[in-house]
This record gives sequence, structure tokens and C-alpha cells, in this order.
Amino acid sequence: MINRIKCLKPIPKDNLIRYYKVTETLYETSFGKVHKVLKRNDESNKHFIIKEIPLRNADISHVNKEFINLRNIPENIGPKAHKLVETGGPKSRYQMLLDYEEGLDLYEYFDRFQNSSINIPKENVREIIFNILLKINTLNQHNFSHLDLKLENIILKKPDNSMVYPVKLIDFGSSYEFKGESLKNIDNLIGTNYYSSPELNKKLITKKSDIWSLGVIAHVLLYYRYPYKEGITSYNYKYLKSSDMDIYDSKDFSCSSNKFVRDCLVFDWEKRPSPSQLLKHEWFKELL
Repeated sequence: MINRIKCLKPIPKDNLIRYYKVTETLYETSFGKVHKVLKRNDESNKHFIIKEIPLRNADISHVNKEFINLRNIPENIGPKAHKLVETGGPKSRYQMLLDYEEGLDLYEYFDRFQNSSINIPKENVREIIFNILLKINTLNQHNFSHLDLKLENIILKKPDNSMVYPVKLIDFGSSYEFKGESLKNIDNLIGTNYYSSPELNKKLITKKSDIWSLGVIAHVLLYYRYPYKEGITSYNYKYLKSSDMDIYDSKDFSCSSNKFVRDCLVFDWEKRPSPSQLLKHEWFKELL
């Protein structure tokens, strides 16, 4: 059997901080850092992202896969990747140069309403969910799935001529490109607890896995909680069963919005609707 890692293109040695100045560290844990940067000696004032991952925490095939997927995803879905290097030295790390997506992440947007005890207008929720669904559908048409959709990985952009809430997706570290198959067994759990689909919890990837995550996002934006019973925690989420579901139903919201959530959160992925089917959902009739 050919060792796939040996077939990957070697990652060049360099340090992107030589060429880019850090203006803000957006994220930092023991697993890595995300910096907002400006190119040195460049007056364009265009920001980029440098994502740093210590070698001790990284799988070279996983890092390469994320970089290649970001290079290959369709236009206007998420940030494009420009360069991948390894710094070398005793504290060697991988650095990935990405476009910076200006905007507000969906968690920040949600949190502003939550802190002010005001519900997000359902018209806003509908357009945001519809625009995310458009991105999922485009990814599926090009044989990609994101596989880690959550509030923090969705950026609300400035309004344009056609949309009040255009969106971009970020963090494609778990993404997968299908090569003709409709499902794929994987070795490790991916995604995020409370958002990952039941099949992902069983280490199975499908093109409909992102639809489950979208249903969770819609439920949170509409009802301010996850669609599970109180006993579900980050420790036992991977054992989630259909009997653990507790999808909120309220007369304060249109039946079509609640039906959309229920349609997304179908436990059996084979019975879950596809993105193209959901784009025709009655909840979106006024947007079409």
C-alpha cells in the first residue's frame, strides 16, 4: 500500500511573520493561534490571517488537507488560502496564510441580542439561515462538506445589493472533498459537540451532515437553546440518541420555521433532506 503522507508535497520552510506584522491575536490556545496581520511595507492596508499550529499538535496530512480544500472551495464561500509553511526550529509550527473575512461572527451577533434580552427578529434569522444554506448547497454541488458549522464559524458580512445578511464560512479544518462516494468512514471524531450530526458521532461523513448543524444553528437563533434534553452535555453528546431530542415548539413563531428546524434535525441522514430540497422550503417562499 502506498503511504499517502509520502505522496504529499513537502511543506516549505519559512516564517510568515517576517513578511507580515501581527495587528491582533484573535484566538490562542495550546493547540494554536490565529493572528490578524498586515503585510509589511504595503500601504494597501489589506488584512490577512495567519493560522499557527505547533507541530506537536498537528498531523501533516490533516494540515495539508485543510490547505488544499481551502484552495479548491468555490469562490465566495470562505477565505482563500495563499501559503503554507513550516517555521522550523525547536518550537516549529505550521503557518497558513488566509484571506481575512471582515464582519461579525454569528455568535457575536447572537450574543448581542441575548445580552439585551431581545429576540432576534425572525425575518433576520430566516435570511441568515437561507444564506448559509446557499453556501452549503454550493459546497455540495462541488462535492465538499464543511463538517464544523457552528455560530463561531459563520461571518456576517456587510449588506450588499442583493442581501441584508451575506455570509462567509470559516475554519475548514474538518472539511472533506468527496471523490464520487456519498459517505465516508473516518478514523477520528471531528466537528463540535452540540452541532455535529449523529452520523459524525459514529465517525461517518455524509453530504447531509452540514444540514444537521444548520438545524442546530436555526434552533439556537430562534429559541435560544440547543434542541436537546437537559441531560445532554459535552461529555455524553457523542452518544446522542433520537430520544434525547427536545425541539422547541412555540406559537410565537411561524409553523414553517419550526418545521424547517425539524426537517433539518432528522436523525437518520438518509431521510434528511438535501440542501437543494431545503432551498425550496416553505419558510423561504418570501425570499425567492
